Amino acid sequence: MRAFGRTIVVAAAICLSPGGAWAVYKCADGNGRIAFQDTPCPGAGTQFDVKPAGGIAPAREHTSSSNVPQSEADRLERIVSDSQKQRRKLEIEARLLPDAEAAMRTLRNQCDGQMAALRAQKGAANNNLAGATWEVSLSGEMSAVATRCDTRQRELRQDYDALARECAALAGCKR
Repeated sequence: MRAFGRTIVVAAAICLSPGGAWAVYKCADGNGRIAFQDTPCPGAGTQFDVKPAGGIAPAREHTSSSNVPQSEADRLERIVSDSQKQRRKLEIEARLLPDAEAAMRTLRNQCDGQMAALRAQKGAANNNLAGATWEVSLSGEMSAVATRCDTRQRELRQDYDALARECAALAGCKR
């Protein structure tokens, strides 16, 4: 499927380019599928010289890191990739990191509220056998709430840290 999309991009670039002759290669894979591309085929293939109506040869772009010609399809793929990375970085900065921080705060507030309610109930326990039994029950419930909150807080922190690392890998966040 990727070769088909690349074929369309190459064909569109050829049709829309303002230049003259441009080499296009017709390649067949092992399954007999045909693909047109702007680089030589691995193995046997046919080369065509495509000339737009203008008749002027286009200047080939070169990557800054080497003298290897960059096809129009490669250039467009790089632009799309850079755009997707920038979009993801902005999404992380503007929405995902703040949402992760808010989730951690919300959980902390909920846990604090649950613990405060249990402490209040524990303080209301009578100083008799029934009150002591209820107090032990509340202590067990407080322990369960603390464990549940700690586990969930760690999960949220790991999610936040993963987002922060991803953002740092995408040329850094402003956070």
